[in-house]
Amino acid sequence: MKNVTIIHPEFGQLLNEQFEDEQDQHKIYLNAIHSALSLKNPLTMFNGVDNLVHIPYIILKDCVIVGNTSKMSLGQYAMVKMKEGVK
Repeated sequence: MKNVTIIHPEFGQLLNEQFEDEQDQHKIYLNAIHSALSLKNPLTMFNGVDNLVHIPYIILKDCVIVGNTSKMSLGQYAMVKMKEGVK
């Protein structure tokens, strides 16, 4: 099972999308997130049925984005944020 999780320091978990053996769909989600960050655009996705996601860039740029993992503890999140500040 693959998943994509987007966690914001103030708002918490914004997205937790899981994929059961759907390699292409997982790659599409990661590509969409990467493109939104690279182009400084909001992340907007709609699957045509029941899932609409819109995260403005100003919020997205402060998030920790994790792909292909099941859980991230608060301690792990804090370590990622501390390492970002050390640069």
